[in-house]
Amino acid sequence: KLKNYLKVKYHASVLEIYYYDAYPEVGTREYSVSNKHSFYTALQKRMGYIVRKKPLKQIKTGSGLIIEKGNMDVELTIDAVALVNSYDVAVLFSQDQDFAEVAKEIRTIAHEQDRWIQIASAFPLSSVSRNREMV
Repeated sequence: KLKNYLKVKYHASVLEIYYYDAYPEVGTREYSVSNKHSFYTALQKRMGYIVRKKPLKQIKTGSGLIIEKGNMDVELTIDAVALVNSYDVAVLFSQDQDFAEVAKEIRTIAHEQDRWIQIASAFPLSSVSRNREMV
């Protein structure tokens, strides 16, 4: 449904959807994590998404507590900037305000190339956001 909606909304003849995620490694849970990998396979084979994934990092704090971090920001940023000549519209579904800087860089590149790229964000503003425009 998402792919069809975006194709219609942005009049796209070509549409690629990238899905970024970090997953728990086998043996780090009391339950099976194989469903996660089945989900990725379905995204790729049935829906045609491009999936970027990596294991969650486990970080031990000073108090001995283990926290997990996905840290997919770098992968997403590299793709967004490296592929900038391949798209006219970028739609980002994220709750991470750090991507405002990526949007700014994409706009700069587009301006230098005398191109217009539309960028839409599902989570554009927050009370602590430095960026007062919608991403």
